[in-house]
Amino acid sequence: VLTDGQAADWGLKNESGWQRFHEAVSASPVAVSIETVRLDRVAPRPVTANVAVDRLTIGPTIVGVGERITVTAHLHNYVPSTSAASSLVWCVDEVDEHQETVDPIDGGKSREATWVHSFAAPGTYRLSCRIDSDDDLSADNQASLVVEVVDRIPIVIVENAFELAEMQQDSYFVQAALGWIDGAALDDTSIYVPKLVSPDELTTLDLSTQRVVVIPNLTRLDDDAAETLAEFVSDGGGLWIGLGPRTDIDAFNHQLFADAGGLSPVRIDRIVDAGPAQSERTDDESDIRRRSRIDPFRSNHPATRQLADDKQLDLADAMIQRRFQFVTGEQTAELSVLLSLSNGQPLAAENFVGRGRVIVQGVPLRLQWSDLARTQSFVVMVRDWIDYLAQPRATQFNLQPGEPIVMRLQPSAEGDAAMSSEDAPTGLLTTPQGDAIELTAERRRDAFVFRSSRTRLPGDYKLELGLSDQAIPFHVLRDVGESDLDALSPAAEQQITAATKAKPTAEHLAANASTQSDPLWPYLLIGLIMLITGELVLSGVLSRERFGSAGIPEFSELDAPPVGKSNGS
Repeated sequence: VLTDGQAADWGLKNESGWQRFHEAVSASPVAVSIETVRLDRVAPRPVTANVAVDRLTIGPTIVGVGERITVTAHLHNYVPSTSAASSLVWCVDEVDEHQETVDPIDGGKSREATWVHSFAAPGTYRLSCRIDSDDDLSADNQASLVVEVVDRIPIVIVENAFELAEMQQDSYFVQAALGWIDGAALDDTSIYVPKLVSPDELTTLDLSTQRVVVIPNLTRLDDDAAETLAEFVSDGGGLWIGLGPRTDIDAFNHQLFADAGGLSPVRIDRIVDAGPAQSERTDDESDIRRRSRIDPFRSNHPATRQLADDKQLDLADAMIQRRFQFVTGEQTAELSVLLSLSNGQPLAAENFVGRGRVIVQGVPLRLQWSDLARTQSFVVMVRDWIDYLAQPRATQFNLQPGEPIVMRLQPSAEGDAAMSSEDAPTGLLTTPQGDAIELTAERRRDAFVFRSSRTRLPGDYKLELGLSDQAIPFHVLRDVGESDLDALSPAAEQQITAATKAKPTAEHLAANASTQSDPLWPYLLIGLIMLITGELVLSGVLSRERFGSAGIPEFSELDAPPVGKSNGS
């Protein structure tokens, strides 16, 4: 095993993994010998300075035009000594936009730096943060993140009561949270574009152009509508279902749960009061209120990070009077829960179907059974959850090493009829090393898809399509553990040696006694030589018995007597 001596790569804290490896080596039917060679022995050099930009984070990576976003750079000092003050530069598409000074960071400590920015036009942008410091590992002095800026996110909201006044409709509070009242946007910068449809219209609507479907108060869907939603989610769409008084329990469990093979992650049992069960009821009003509140701290789901901020939001104040009880059983530990009550019961759970996501919520998205829609948190929840559900159908620009680059190109209406599989467009993918890879798109239904799995190397990639002047950026994230340059200590080397040294058991030695005995091939070779020698001796004996022991006279061509004459004539 060749190693550069970097301790982080060995994962020595994974004791159970090393134990399983040791057992596998010891139980091998063939003797195993492992030798570790330290390549860094040639020229060891102590690491004196290494401050890295580990990663950049924002909320959703899909943002609207003009929307102010906060980008956070996570800085870390990987050496024991305090770092020097340095300059931090923020870039957009490799153009410097903002510069600030970073104070010294204590040894082994982390710090965050933030930058607020907005984009004036739709497109795909690469955000970068670079720390200008002289240290031993310059490759981690910069981190990048690709952001998609859009001018609209199309959403379908299923409305069951068009005949009622707007404030009484199921979709009213969801539309209001998205900034829409009376069918018009309150703000010109809103990127959410809701479209109201009836349940019957789901089967006739083209959902391929939509990102998310929201059903604020589920009634009964017919089989065709349920199948349409299943195809939509499998293709990367997002579905949010709120259960309410008109939800048909049997139909839901049959169509949407479908014995754990449908869209819903859970089967619903019945409608219950959120307070104590009838047998547990007391006169203690505080106990009832405690059990019927939402606990924002029970979930670490990425879609609920902002909801957990109890200093700015009031999610913990929302009261749940009634809800659907989910049948979870042994699946509770594996269930992806977004919201829970204070008694631990799940209120909203998530399922993954194909490329898409489904959220099922035990209360409707209106002022029935709860006052959730009246809280400030409701606006944040609606927008964050719709952003989260919309992400799978968007192109993934930020990848892990090995994840494929996939770019879907929708042909124009004029060119779609003329395009065929023979004239598929081509593209040029540039890797961080500068290699240029030519790609040819594949025809997939009504679109062309570029795909490449050449993403093993972390860094910035760009895809140029046809004659377009603007390259589409992609970024493959690096493992932050590579920034930890601490070398293997003598104790760590002893731990590796002990784990890689096989210690066969008595049964193992007995089972392998035949493989450990002296080899047979030398004896076989000696036997072969003796056999050949014996054959030669036997051939000589037989020859003497047939021809005798006298020699055979030899004549040259000149000494041979003429034909018909004797030697005496």
